[in-house]
Amino acid sequence: MRHRLSNNKLSRPSSQRKALLRNLVSDAIMYGRIKTTKAKAKEARPILEKMITLSKTKDFNSIRKVSEFITDKSVVDHLFENVAEKFLERKVVTQE
Repeated sequence: MRHRLSNNKLSRPSSQRKALLRNLVSDAIMYGRIKTTKAKAKEARPILEKMITLSKTKDFNSIRKVSEFITDKSVVDHLFENVAEKFLERKVVTQE
């Protein structure tokens, strides 16, 4: 049964889907804005929000959790140094 399953397959195998979402989230962090389809954006948004929420607390465990998903060190550094400062006071991170 498919009850309470929220992820969309995006017409890709699981490894390609995971790579696509990694790239979308990394690009959104680096460039602040991306242009993509609505279905892909709906899948990437919760991941991006979780990464930004983790980056608000700059402890070692948060860096480790973010680095599990985003493998590019420059993107992780940019997230913790620049992006997290913008969202410290906000509760809602992304907009439609």
